[in-house]
Amino acid sequence: MAVVAGLEPGRRRATLSPVRARANSFRSRLVSESRITSPLIDARTRDRFIAFAFARGDLLLEIDHTGTVTFATGATHGLLGAGAEDLVGRPVSDLVATDSSATLDRILATARRGDRLPATAIVLARADRRRPGSVAGCPLHHQPDRYFLSFAADNLGLPTGLQDREPETGLLTRAGFEQAAERYVALGANSAPVTMTLVEVPALDDLRQRLTPDQGMRLSQDLGNTLAAVAVGEDAAGVLGPNRFGVLHDEAVPADDVRQRVLSVLQQFEKVGSDGVVARSIDLAGGGLNRSDAAKAVLYALRQFADTGVTDALPSSLNQGLAQAIDTAVTRVSGLRRMIDHGTFELHFQPIVELSTRAVHHQEALTRLPDGRSPFQTVSLAEEIGVITELDYLVAERSLQLLEATPTAVDIAVNISGRSVESAAFIAMLEALLERYRHVRHRLLLELTESAKINDLARAAAVVQHLRKAGQKIYIDDFGSGAAAFHYLRALQVDAVKIDGLFIREISRNNRDRMFVKAIRLLCSEMGLATVAEQIESQQDAALLSNIGITYGQGYHFGKPSRWVATRTPGTRPRR
Repeated sequence: MAVVAGLEPGRRRATLSPVRARANSFRSRLVSESRITSPLIDARTRDRFIAFAFARGDLLLEIDHTGTVTFATGATHGLLGAGAEDLVGRPVSDLVATDSSATLDRILATARRGDRLPATAIVLARADRRRPGSVAGCPLHHQPDRYFLSFAADNLGLPTGLQDREPETGLLTRAGFEQAAERYVALGANSAPVTMTLVEVPALDDLRQRLTPDQGMRLSQDLGNTLAAVAVGEDAAGVLGPNRFGVLHDEAVPADDVRQRVLSVLQQFEKVGSDGVVARSIDLAGGGLNRSDAAKAVLYALRQFADTGVTDALPSSLNQGLAQAIDTAVTRVSGLRRMIDHGTFELHFQPIVELSTRAVHHQEALTRLPDGRSPFQTVSLAEEIGVITELDYLVAERSLQLLEATPTAVDIAVNISGRSVESAAFIAMLEALLERYRHVRHRLLLELTESAKINDLARAAAVVQHLRKAGQKIYIDDFGSGAAAFHYLRALQVDAVKIDGLFIREISRNNRDRMFVKAIRLLCSEMGLATVAEQIESQQDAALLSNIGITYGQGYHFGKPSRWVATRTPGTRPRR
């Protein structure tokens, strides 16, 4: 449960979460803008907003000396099931659960004394549920007949303080929101009813193009604050994809209300039609599903929305979502099994160049479906159902066949999943395959991916060393993209590290990315390892990385994946 403290204006607070900090900034801006400082708004109203800006909470109440509510703002619907105006004139005791009556008596006594109230556990009550949380309070000394109470809900048991956030809006990333949604579903009947609303904003891209950078940043912040305000907790709203958002909120709030709130944010910047925002709610009531099935249904709905947006195919309930997820999974598994059994996939090759000379050093073999699409979801599924070892083997076999048939082909790198490295059967089959193609095996490079975690690093280290002694070059792929990367680098003696494109795409504009890449290059240099930068898309980035000392580069700037294998000039020796 988040602990909050009411603060007198002018005092500094302890560290805030990103969403709370953003919300406070948003509220503070309201104080300074004309609609708050207007002569039509009196000083008392401004003071209320100032108090709210310094009271870290979801709901602000102003009470008089009798304990009657004289002003309310914040998440009144979500916490108390009533509008702010409906709370005015009611005794604050009506809003508190019976078992918190003694606590309320102490709070009112503190208020009458005009003392500051530290964070205190309390349970709010509404007709159909209880809402545990905390309350803090403070007076404004030039208004001795008024006292301000700030309530913070405990987020219904949802994870708090998640750091996986999208920087512009302050909302959770897709991964963070998926975690929050799964956590809520796991709570089931132990929490208040909550609905998940998915919001798509088709008008957002066009609007951003017409705004200044400062206006664009403000738009992102306002969108984040608006969704965070309707959410059941500070970690219950997220960015699910370009112009796509998700929010977990009180079931009493309809999807159209969420849509209208988002539309209102856009219309502060420019007139936007009602079709500029679309929203769909999904009932998160379990409907008899066990926790595992309910979680699968939620993830299916979120991933479908992230990929396709709001469509008629989006499920409206967990039961419908589970049925669709099962049907989709069966279809995908069957298709994957056929693809592996019949070898109906293609290899495309992307060059990797030596940055100092721009000569092609080797090429990466990338699996493609028959229609040329990237099989990312298919490969992920292969790892989930345990057939990735077969796919890894087939890609390695096909690459070795090509190297044998094309003596002038540049060395080829293939991906090896962590799950394959841990499979004794796969390693035995791979060694037999490499022995069969022993005349070209040294031209096959192996890239260890982190998409499936390696659990037994000691055993994996022994496998890697055995392969290296036999002539294989081993790379760690996508370095920096996951928490295990440094553990891999520490435990596995490899030849090179491929730096994830996440740190390369903005390197010419992002000083932190440059610092990170420089640090990796220095570390690898000390360890005697080569470095490869992925996703290089401009000459500026290529030159910068070369100056940093990165050994090799890969990306559209040097060549897109192609069906045609790169070859060296006849008579030259293969590059090692």
